[in-house]
Amino acid sequence: MDKNNTVRDKSEQTTLLKRDKCTIFIFSLVTHLIVVFAFIRMPIALDDMFQYDMLALSLRSGNGYRWYAKDDVEILKPYLERFIPLDEMTFPEDGIKTAFRSPGYPFFLSAIYLINSSPDRFGLVRIVQAIVFASLSLLVMEIGEIIGLSRKEAIISGVFISLYPILLFYPIALASENFFIPLFTLAMLIAWKIKQHHSSISLHLLLGLVLGAMVLTRSVAVLILVVVFVWLLNILKQKRRLAFISLTIAMLLIIPWAVRNSIVMGRPAFIENSFWFNIYIGYHPEGDGNFVSEVAIKPLFITDDAERDDYCKRHAIAFIRNNSLEAVRRVLKRIPAFFGPETRAFNYFYSNNLLGSISQPWISLIYLLLTLPWFFVCLFGTIGLFINQNRTISSLAGYSLLFYFLPHLPILTEPRFHLTLVPVLIPFSVMGFRRIFSTSFPMEIGKSRKFVIVLIVLFFIIIWAIKIQNDLPLYMQLLAPGGNELGLSY
Repeated sequence: MDKNNTVRDKSEQTTLLKRDKCTIFIFSLVTHLIVVFAFIRMPIALDDMFQYDMLALSLRSGNGYRWYAKDDVEILKPYLERFIPLDEMTFPEDGIKTAFRSPGYPFFLSAIYLINSSPDRFGLVRIVQAIVFASLSLLVMEIGEIIGLSRKEAIISGVFISLYPILLFYPIALASENFFIPLFTLAMLIAWKIKQHHSSISLHLLLGLVLGAMVLTRSVAVLILVVVFVWLLNILKQKRRLAFISLTIAMLLIIPWAVRNSIVMGRPAFIENSFWFNIYIGYHPEGDGNFVSEVAIKPLFITDDAERDDYCKRHAIAFIRNNSLEAVRRVLKRIPAFFGPETRAFNYFYSNNLLGSISQPWISLIYLLLTLPWFFVCLFGTIGLFINQNRTISSLAGYSLLFYFLPHLPILTEPRFHLTLVPVLIPFSVMGFRRIFSTSFPMEIGKSRKFVIVLIVLFFIIIWAIKIQNDLPLYMQLLAPGGNELGLSY
C-alpha cells in the first residue's frame, strides 16, 4: 500500500511540475514579447548586427556566405566611410566570400528570412528570438529537476531566468548569443539526460547535432565538445562506443565548414578566422585588453580575410613582443572583466541619449538591477556546483564552464561572454543559496569544504572589487546629471 502511495505521489508531483513548466514558459514568453514589442521597430545599430544581417540575406538569396555586396555598402556608406576609404575601393555585386564570422547564427537568421526578408524583417527575428529565449525557462527547470531541486526551487529557477534583466533585452539585438546560449544550455541538459538513459541512441544523435551547431556558432565551444566527449566516455563505461555517435555527428557538421573556410583563406582554417583580429584588439597599445571599438575598426579597411588576418597577426605579435609585461598584465585583467557586470549595452544606449535622461535614484536602481543578478548567480551558482551531491553532474557543468572561460583569457574578454553560463548556473545558484542559509548546512559539511567555500567567496569579492574600482570613474559620470550625453562608444 505504501509503495502504491509513493508511486501515486511521484506521478502527481510529475504532473504538477509539467503544469508548472507550461505556466512558467507562458509567463516567460509574455514577458519577453512585451519587451520585444516595445522595441519592435527599433533599427539595428552596430557593425556586428549589420554583418550578421548581410550574411543571412546572402544565404537567403542563394549567393552563399558573402558580405559587403555593392548594395550593402551603399546602404552602410555613412557608417563605413568613417574608417574605410570607400572611394578607393570596389565591391562585387554579390558580395565578398568570407570566413571571418562563425556561420551558426547567420544560418539561423537566414531560416527566419525565408519567411520574411523584407525591410521590416527584424520584427519577426525579434519575435522568434523571444520565443527561443523563453524556452530557456523550460530547460532551466528541467536542469533543476535533474540536480534534485524541489518543485518550489525549480519554479524559482524558471522565474529567475525569465526575468534575468540583460537576457530580457537580447532578443531585440542581432547577436549570436540568441542562438549560442540556448544551444549551450540544451547541450548540458541532453548530456545529463544521457546519464539517465545510457542506451538512448536518439539522445546521442541529438547531442551531436546540438554540439555541432554550438561550435559552428562560436568556435571557442570546440573545447566544450571535447569536455562532453570525455565525460561521456567516463559515464558510459561498457557502452563507450555510443559517445562516438555524438562526436561523429558533431564533426560531420564542423569539418565541411572548416574545409570551405580553408578554400576561401587559401590555407588551413577552422570555423572562423577572427583569432588574430581578436588578439590584435586585445594587445593593441591603445586598448585595455578587452574589446575597444576604436581599436577594432582599425584593420577593417582590409576586406580580404587572409590579408587582414596576416596584418593583425603581424601587428599583434609585435605588440606582445614590445611590451611583454603589459601583455601578461592584460591576461590577468581579463579575469575581473569576464566576471564583471554586463552593462556595456546600457552604457552605450544611455550615454548616447537614446533612452533620454534618467534622474536619481532611478538610474542607480537600474544599475543595481542589471548587476546584482549576476553577482548572485555567479557566487551561489559556484557554491551550488561545489556542494551538489551528484558529482558526475557537477563535474560536467564545472569543467564545461571552466573550459569555456579559460580560452578567453589569452585572447579577449567581455562581460557579455559570461551570459552563456547564466542559464546553467541558475538552478545551482538556487540550490547553493537555499543550502548555505539552511540551519542544518553547517553540520552537513566538513572543515575542508567550508574552507573551499570561503575561498570561493573571497575570490569573487576580490575580482568584483577590482572591477568596480576600475569602472568607478565611468559610473560616476554616467550616474551624474548629463550622463545621457557622454557619447560613449560601444
